[in-house]
Amino acid sequence: MILMVAPLGMVVIGLLLGGRLAALKTLSLRWTALPVLAFGTQWLLVRVPGGDPAPWLGGAFLASYGLLIGFLLLNRHLPGVKLALVGTLLNLGVILANGGFMPIAPAAFSAAYPDRPPLTIGQRIPVSKDIVLPPDQARLAGLGDTLAIRWPFQSVFSLGDVLLAAGVGALVLGGMQPRRLRLRRAQAGRQLARTHVPGP
Repeated sequence: MILMVAPLGMVVIGLLLGGRLAALKTLSLRWTALPVLAFGTQWLLVRVPGGDPAPWLGGAFLASYGLLIGFLLLNRHLPGVKLALVGTLLNLGVILANGGFMPIAPAAFSAAYPDRPPLTIGQRIPVSKDIVLPPDQARLAGLGDTLAIRWPFQSVFSLGDVLLAAGVGALVLGGMQPRRLRLRRAQAGRQLARTHVPGP
């Protein structure tokens, strides 16, 4: 959820700062089919029925992350993408350490969703890539889904998710070219032009 809310929030901020949605078309994104394929694959995988964290399913999740990381590496020159890459690598590290699944702390899940019934340890949560593991059983537990919020929406997410959302938000904001950013670029261009003016 945070991966959708942060970019939308940056769109609002960008508009308030004089940015333009049309300017997003100028972002020179490479190989945009990779994230579409990665998220499309994950959309299908999380809908596999049952709560058993099957090894083949974990391997497929890891492969989808490989596609996403490849896309971010190809576009690391764009604003915010390096931060998104760090967040994605953190998520990849923790799911790699836990068989291809993101460990979610039962306490964090209960804090975010107090009305839901308790979860079974070792169970894969339906329609997700999360596996229920307490911190003493999960590897790299601090990088798993341990951050819980109930407002403005209910969600449990990881540190990697926060960095990934911040990076995507920075990409959206920079791509909208807020008025102050456009003025700064124009001023830098004029200064650069003056430095290259040949002398008499």
